[in-house]
Amino acid sequence: MRAASEFPHAPVADRAAIEWLVAADPDLARIEESAGPLPWRRRADGFPGLLQAIVGQMISNQAAAAIWGRVRSLPGALDPSGLLLLDEADLRAAGLSRPKVAHARDLAEAFVDGRLSAAGIAAMADEEAVAAITAVRGMGRWSAEIYAIM
Repeated sequence: MRAASEFPHAPVADRAAIEWLVAADPDLARIEESAGPLPWRRRADGFPGLLQAIVGQMISNQAAAAIWGRVRSLPGALDPSGLLLLDEADLRAAGLSRPKVAHARDLAEAFVDGRLSAAGIAAMADEEAVAAITAVRGMGRWSAEIYAIM
């Protein structure tokens, strides 16, 4: 088991909800007691978080993490305008397939032209946010819903 200090912890309000669930469910209590608290995973808001969703589609978590590490190390890749300036060859060398490069560029264009913004998505009702995100080529309902709950 990993030490509790090795991963991010749930925010206080969320930890209180988890503790309520653990108190209400003996099975969950046993799991947390033996495995320890689950690592709290959260993606960045806006363009970087949605780009990470594209990177991780249809591949293992381990492969996604490796490719994401290479993509985010490209200068400008986490900024929509910056990503649009990158050569396809650089994105392909980082591990993105041709379709994922096209989807990443479509996502960047949606942020640059104002169809999407982190603040705009956050202000939308869930179904409205899902519709706005899925209007971008390569962003399916599953990715949009996962983004909305993160």
